[in-house]
Amino acid sequence: MPSHSHSANIGFEQELLNTRVFVQPIYDERFKVFGYELLYRNKNPDSLAHTQEQGRATFNLISKLLSSPEKLQQLSTTKLFINFDERSLLMNFATHLCPNTFVIEVLETVSPTPNVLEKCKFLYEKGFQIALDDFVYSPKWEPFFKYVSYIKLDMLECSDIELDRVGDLISQRFPNIRFIAEKVESCNKIEYINKPIFCYFQGYFFGKPKYSGI
Repeated sequence: MPSHSHSANIGFEQELLNTRVFVQPIYDERFKVFGYELLYRNKNPDSLAHTQEQGRATFNLISKLLSSPEKLQQLSTTKLFINFDERSLLMNFATHLCPNTFVIEVLETVSPTPNVLEKCKFLYEKGFQIALDDFVYSPKWEPFFKYVSYIKLDMLECSDIELDRVGDLISQRFPNIRFIAEKVESCNKIEYINKPIFCYFQGYFFGKPKYSGI
């Protein structure tokens, strides 16, 4: 009879076979590709729902990347953003990655706790850049800003008033932070390109997620 660990290994391998790494481009102000967000998804490119809870998805994504060094090298000419929930952040999954290539994208579900702050400081000191995803301003995040390189703002949720507020509160005081307009899904949101707060842009209007070959 197969052992429990053997069965678990088979299940893990099958899970990796049934999923793929997709990439969605992030463009700079000159409409050149600055980086990619890496998405761990079902083989069907139109199915963008997470295949499991985020911490496990992050671990599996990293496993697939490290098992495909040639494909990873092709992607590594730009910045690569990987989503981290609190569990995957605190469990040091990021330490398997190259800090010159990968950006640690802290999901909006993560709370600004002392443990998370300490981990962001640790990763920053290791040379990683950190991004805050779907950011909504709160004073509790201010201690993080000296370790943060990018803040993503959701264009489906942010109003002009909120954009101006975030710009006033953060950009003048923390010039190290660059803002990414994400979920620019249609031409209706293209006016945000002219917002001086933004350096980078991401969304279906610019490019849908595509299979990376991994």
